Amino acid sequence: FDPHHAYDPPPEFAVPFAQMPYRGEIAFLDAELGRLFEAIDADTLIAVIGDHGEGLGQHQEVTHGYLTYESTLRVPWIMAAGEELGGGWNYDQPVSQVDVAPLLLKLLGLEFVEPRDGIDLLVNVPEARPIFFETLAGALEFGWDRLLGVSVGDYKYIHSSVPELYRRSDAAEVEDLISHEPEVSLRLHAILAEHHPDGLAAVPAPMVAPSAEELEGLRALGYFEAGSLPAEQERSSAPPRVMMGLLDRVVRVGDASSPTAGIAELESLLADHPDFYPAWKALGDEARDLADLDLAARALERCLELRPGLPLAVYELALVRVSQQRQEEAIALLAPSVRAYPDFVRSRYLLGTVLATEGKPGEACEHLLRAFQLEPGYQNTMQNLVSVYQQTGRGSEVVGVFERYLTERPDSAQVRIALATYLGDLGEGEASREVLRVGLSQFPSDLNLVRGAVALLANHPDPARRDLPGAIEILAGFTQASSNPPVITILTLSSLYAANGQPQEALAAAVRAQELAREQGQADLAAVAAKQIEQLK
Repeated sequence: FDPHHAYDPPPEFAVPFAQMPYRGEIAFLDAELGRLFEAIDADTLIAVIGDHGEGLGQHQEVTHGYLTYESTLRVPWIMAAGEELGGGWNYDQPVSQVDVAPLLLKLLGLEFVEPRDGIDLLVNVPEARPIFFETLAGALEFGWDRLLGVSVGDYKYIHSSVPELYRRSDAAEVEDLISHEPEVSLRLHAILAEHHPDGLAAVPAPMVAPSAEELEGLRALGYFEAGSLPAEQERSSAPPRVMMGLLDRVVRVGDASSPTAGIAELESLLADHPDFYPAWKALGDEARDLADLDLAARALERCLELRPGLPLAVYELALVRVSQQRQEEAIALLAPSVRAYPDFVRSRYLLGTVLATEGKPGEACEHLLRAFQLEPGYQNTMQNLVSVYQQTGRGSEVVGVFERYLTERPDSAQVRIALATYLGDLGEGEASREVLRVGLSQFPSDLNLVRGAVALLANHPDPARRDLPGAIEILAGFTQASSNPPVITILTLSSLYAANGQPQEALAAAVRAQELAREQGQADLAAVAAKQIEQLK
């Protein structure tokens, strides 16, 4: 997911690609794929294909999803298949992502069961084959036209209330031929209409409540935040290519020299386009960042007038109301939004915390429990969940809540540490340590779990409940088993040895940390290690 906006490559790729961080993201991904491919047997079938391109400002599309030009439709498809493909081959005819499955299965000697949309690319590809494409993003998010299209031979037709026609030779798609070659447009329109018997203007109703499993899968891929799917709305006839300029101006507000300059730009935009709700949403966000709560409230209220129920706008307005000490209004905003978008973790968490502060811990339990099930590490969800359970006299249920989560997700270091902490607070020290032992035996290389366990054992506020030997055992085992442990973990181990009255072991660990820091070019950590060595001596 790295080559997606916002472009922020790791430091070693950020510097050489400072003028084009998108390329830095791709270079980083390429390096990681290189590590993978080096470890794969040469006879392995590998297929690398892009799901979309990136506009990068072409046709005023900064990212992707709203337009259907070649800047985002044309993607790489690269394969390696040992000797199966001979010396390799290249098609100069358009192919489609629907062809991936048939080709992979053919190369693997497997059959692809009908019906299928793709074709077998190992046989001749028909030159006049229609390739279909579409996007619903603008229609679902802003009420713009649904974009549908078809590419046949040398021509590409894009259907909307303002249709377009381009030749393949016009790679940048700057010369619209729709008025010059009407017979071609009519022919491609007919092909497209036959492919969409329900009509070219119909927009499917969006989902508003996917299952928790679907949401978790999408979030894991990085593509989706629960609650971002909009409710049904009135649709206007607005071609996305005409509207992209407005959206581009809103997106670029983040690049303004200051929040004040961003607000001025948005107010200028809204003076000419008072019904463009994304600008009102952005104005609310900018005003809230400046602590201008009155302006933020007005902007977000206007956004919700234009786009009722938009979950992010509801959430942002509720935050403003909380800041204004108008908690009851925040609750009134959030309650119906949570019913419509039950898995939007931000609103769930905020509603739970506001209810708790308003002396309604029983009602808060439901929402904080759901927030925990969706994303236990979100803000202070686990701490607040424990608090409201205790306030309602249900503190004994917390252990079961955490244990059930770990049954399904035993790799969750955050929940495991929270459970161990809670058991320790209950005075069940052996049960707490057992929770840590089980996790470390299953996931010995999980650095987050190791750090959490060490911090829990070594830094307990009650000196009588600290377990330095236990913390040392965990961290020493981790650093010895790891071929390249982080320098900071070895420095921490040195400090633990010193605190436990083991100066020789502490010195040896500090020397190892210094050597490793020098090897890795981490001058700041090498200096820390040198100071620690002198103190220990």
